[in-house]
Amino acid sequence: MTRRYPVPVPAPAEDSRFTFGLVMDVADVLAAHGYPAMTGDKYDGQGPDLLGLQMALYRLIYTTTPATGAAGLTREDV
Repeated sequence: MTRRYPVPVPAPAEDSRFTFGLVMDVADVLAAHGYPAMTGDKYDGQGPDLLGLQMALYRLIYTTTPATGAAGLTREDV
């Protein structure tokens, strides 16, 4: 199986497509699918929630080393 992600980190480790706007768009899509909203009204955990989403997106898009899961599979295997 050929995967499209992760992609190489662009030099100098910056990509104009990876913005806070991207994170907010993904948060809005999650809310549209019934998950708790991260945008709109402010709440105590809003900053950490948005940071967690940003970090998860970065790991999906740019991880440069294969991750090995409990079954010993790398990202390329699954």
